[in-house]
Amino acid sequence: MSKKIPEPVRARARAVAQLAAANPFTDAWTTGERAALGDAFSPRERPWSLGAEADARQRNVEALEALARELSERLRTALDAGVATDEDAALYREVALFDLYSRAIPALDELVQRGAHKKVTAYAPLKAAFERAFAVDARARPTFAAAHWFAGSFQLRRAFHHTFRFFVGASRASARLRGAVWEAIFTADAARFRRALFDRMRDVPTLILGETGTGKELVARAIGLSGFVPFVEDKLAFAGDPAAAFFPLHLAALSPTLVESALFGHQRGAFTGALADRDGVFASCPPWGAVFLDEVGELDDGLQTKLLRVLETRDFTPLGADRPRRFVGRVLAATHRDLGAGVDAGTFRRDVYFRLAGVVVRTPTLRARLAEGDDELGPLVAFLARQVAGDVEGPALAGAARAALARVPSSYPWPGNVRELAQHVRALLVHGALDDAAFVPRSTTAPPATTTAGPMHDDAGDVDDGWLAAARAGALTVDELVTRYVRHVHARVGTYEGTAQRVGLDRRTVKARVG
Repeated sequence: MSKKIPEPVRARARAVAQLAAANPFTDAWTTGERAALGDAFSPRERPWSLGAEADARQRNVEALEALARELSERLRTALDAGVATDEDAALYREVALFDLYSRAIPALDELVQRGAHKKVTAYAPLKAAFERAFAVDARARPTFAAAHWFAGSFQLRRAFHHTFRFFVGASRASARLRGAVWEAIFTADAARFRRALFDRMRDVPTLILGETGTGKELVARAIGLSGFVPFVEDKLAFAGDPAAAFFPLHLAALSPTLVESALFGHQRGAFTGALADRDGVFASCPPWGAVFLDEVGELDDGLQTKLLRVLETRDFTPLGADRPRRFVGRVLAATHRDLGAGVDAGTFRRDVYFRLAGVVVRTPTLRARLAEGDDELGPLVAFLARQVAGDVEGPALAGAARAALARVPSSYPWPGNVRELAQHVRALLVHGALDDAAFVPRSTTAPPATTTAGPMHDDAGDVDDGWLAAARAGALTVDELVTRYVRHVHARVGTYEGTAQRVGLDRRTVKARVG
């Protein structure tokens, strides 16, 4: 029998090689699976997500793993026999890497679960398998060594874990978000990333946009915890702990002076209360880490100028210091504000905006997710219930929450998004019931949080309309009216951020008014 590779076999190997570079959360992956597996492909009706059609997905995964092993053996035989073409050699490299990664998944998952800050004993057998696979024709060998492959494989598995498990939901909107997060980590071509971009993505800032409560920090965390960490072979250890490489800073909760100190650090005596030297997040962040600037739209002009210097030159100077220091990580930023409008209004610098927006990820509203997925709420409630009540009590709480939420009008706009939903699940756990008055038809609520809301009507069953009567009677000062209105909206929305977005004030003002 000829040891040359028939064209149909080569075509399937091409499909597997393309999958090795594809985004697993997009339609391109599904198309690649179908091309590689042919009649063995198991179709699924909804996007791949936690708890959605796991059986069909698992069948495809197992079939792909078996196919990769079969193809790598066929291609290896051709290489050893000296009848492989240059394309066959390149295909063997990609298919063998796919096979090696599939075989390494159990060991990689254990590393993800227990942490990678200790001695990694799993490396030795994986290195041996890598070297056996590529003791072949030089045309088929990767340009990188086993340690680099291992570090890259661990990054892939961490990124998969964070992306797949952080973002629950089978709607197209949820699927697009998972795909966007993966692309922000690896770009649209994971093979090119592996070859040349693994240590360059830290130079690409990411701007995360979306309404309050839509999971912007989860996006930042997934990206920030998925950086490439080199593996130091002679120490059998990674260069650092990837789980300790995310540095969030909530800018709206701090005064400008404290923001500046938290970002850049300070030296002793730089300001009143600076009793010792302190590193800021830019100094603390390692090369594989990320600084997350939440509510970046709250930065004043002076701090925007200093941030621009970091983005352009990577240099920063701590308060009270006379020498600059170097930032080596990645910048992630988020805001619920329309920064484009801020640029037009002169409240946000255009150059900072364009530097931050190297990659833009938009988080979908819960309204959009529910509109696109018939059963989007079920898996999301189950996930939140487990977070609130744990694995033992979570399923029962989820069932009660689904039954209670079935009474919510389909027109309800969910102004607080997933954060609001989580609040209702917690309330159900504590009180045993939901407050139906919290859910009113869309026609009697203020507009969604993407607009500036006007006053609510008192004929919607408000639990406290005394302030409205007092306002109509002219018995309130303007300051009292604003305070009472802000408290009223906060009682309905449930969060400072959502209230601020609804009434058009900043979060700190809302917090002060609510008391």
